[in-house]
Amino acid sequence: MGKLSRFLVDRRRTVFIVMMLLSAVSLFLIPRVNVNTDMTKYLPASSPMKQGIDILSFPESWQRWTGSSHPNQTTGQPADKTQASRQINLPAGL
Repeated sequence: MGKLSRFLVDRRRTVFIVMMLLSAVSLFLIPRVNVNTDMTKYLPASSPMKQGIDILSFPESWQRWTGSSHPNQTTGQPADKTQASRQINLPAGL
């Protein structure tokens, strides 16, 4: 620890310049950083969570699934028997 502190004190200008250069490079590269706010992109398409989110995310798929144009006007059942096979099997307790 003593060697490190002695190096930092003796070469403080060099350390300062190196840190300023690294900071400048970091500031220059900020626009190239991409942030993914959609966590569902990390889920596989076969995931029940992904399938459920896809159904609830798009009004047309909600209407196709339930036969209603608005989520508050549904009975929670598929619109017809052919869509009953599209139901997602979730683990018990969910």
